[in-house]
Amino acid sequence: MSRRNANGEGSIWLRKDGRWCAGAYVRTVGNRVERRYVYGRTRKEVVAKLVDLQKRHNDGYPAGSTTLTVEQFLGEWLSHVPIAFGHRPTRGMRTTSGYTLCPASGLKS
Repeated sequence: MSRRNANGEGSIWLRKDGRWCAGAYVRTVGNRVERRYVYGRTRKEVVAKLVDLQKRHNDGYPAGSTTLTVEQFLGEWLSHVPIAFGHRPTRGMRTTSGYTLCPASGLKS
């Protein structure tokens, strides 16, 4: 007998094309709650991806937007870089991204 998932646990199902799919509600960058889906060949693979998605949500990491431009992505990525690398290397990254990758964006530091 199957049981119902509690609110917030997510859902896992087999698609008609043979792939497994899981969906869960997670908080996004704009502090909105959206349903995100993960896919895999096996149920075990999808369960692992769903657990990772929910762990990141519970740890407070917002799910990234699915419709970012390069300029928006770089701005968001550079806001998280100092946490991982420290402040000193980010100066060069900001300069490179501002002058080379998005010269018209005004992303210069």
